[in-house]
Amino acid sequence: LCSPSDQARLQVEAQGAHFHPVAMERAIAPLADLRSLYQILMLLVRIRPAMINTGTPKAGLLVMCAAALTGVPARIYTLHGLRLETATGIKRCLFMSIEWLVCTLATDVLCVSPGLRDHVGELGLCPHRKARVAASGSVNGIDVVMFARARWQEAGQDLRKSLGIATDATVIGFVGRFVRDKGMQELVQVWTWIRERFPNVHLLMVGDLDEGDRPDSADFGLLQSDARVHWTGFLSEIFHCYAAMDLLLFPSYREGLSLTLLEAGAMNVPAVASDIPGCRDAVVHQQTGVLVPVHHVDDLRSAVARYLGDPDLRRRHGQAARAYVVDQFSRPRVWQALRDYYVEVSERRT
Repeated sequence: LCSPSDQARLQVEAQGAHFHPVAMERAIAPLADLRSLYQILMLLVRIRPAMINTGTPKAGLLVMCAAALTGVPARIYTLHGLRLETATGIKRCLFMSIEWLVCTLATDVLCVSPGLRDHVGELGLCPHRKARVAASGSVNGIDVVMFARARWQEAGQDLRKSLGIATDATVIGFVGRFVRDKGMQELVQVWTWIRERFPNVHLLMVGDLDEGDRPDSADFGLLQSDARVHWTGFLSEIFHCYAAMDLLLFPSYREGLSLTLLEAGAMNVPAVASDIPGCRDAVVHQQTGVLVPVHHVDDLRSAVARYLGDPDLRRRHGQAARAYVVDQFSRPRVWQALRDYYVEVSERRT
């Protein structure tokens, strides 16, 4: 069940499942939300599911309300992250109230990382006993066969060549939406300092601009006008991008569990990232990367500079990152844990 989408419908039907489109606004829209709630209620009355699993705050709120009203016995809310982390004032109070209500209506809460589970408990959104994590976290794991640097090494070199990056240059990468919450301001400040001291370093930006949380125009303009900053735009497959990188810089303000850090780690790319829940679960500090207090630009600069000056450290931490992801987040391990979780909830609730 999701908003109408031909892509989603094709993916669902390819797996032999049924697709139920219900229009849902991402923003708060009382009249539209009531229409969506009514449609979901009618759908659940007709289907009578034994278990329902929701994700995202808006879908979680609407579907959990409908599921509770229609008596669905097993109601799982998958918590991917907390949007409230960077909100303030009334907006933060509203987000807090929505998350608390959805967690209360759910019979079970599945968090994508241990750090997120702990943080949810600290904020009083959900009792610790009610929240669980499958394996070490994530909702789908990492395909460590596909995310293997040796498999994409040539493609990575081809990408460098197409962008005019020399073979012996060092490439810092960023992967994600270009928004304030991903730490664009800090990234710009780190880059403007690094580029003056390391003339053989390039920055590879993988992703696209999100108008909903647009970064500062002046800061972003500095990157766009820099010949040593390279842009790929949005890509559905980015294996070759990771293979072109030597280091990942990820100064995000909030994460549930950073798949970017896990994917980079699987590709032997060490990371400098924010010391926050979701990043802390994906990076082992001083073993697979370096974690820095959020917003601390000087510490980010120092950590990046250390890696740039020590290729052997990059290699060792990259190898350790690959080993960590394979051991903790490979898809077979996560899939089995999820299956066991659903079976256990089903037996307990239905």
